Amino acid sequence: MVQALFALNERYFINEKVAVKLIDTFPLHPDHFSEQVSDLLAHSGASPDELNTTVQQFELLLQTVSALCDNQTYV
Repeated sequence: MVQALFALNERYFINEKVAVKLIDTFPLHPDHFSEQVSDLLAHSGASPDELNTTVQQFELLLQTVSALCDNQTYV
């Protein structure tokens, strides 16, 4: 997702440390992207049900990124 958002915004992916936070400054990005990713990675779940919830939330975020990519016209 991170690399797709960099490409979508025609930016070079250079540094992994700040990549997720930098995405929030791009014109095309899901709302609160870095916050969502950080929260999901920090609290992935302690039970199978919690892990399933986290996976579902990541899937929704992926669908949002995919929709952003689908809505762009490339020349």
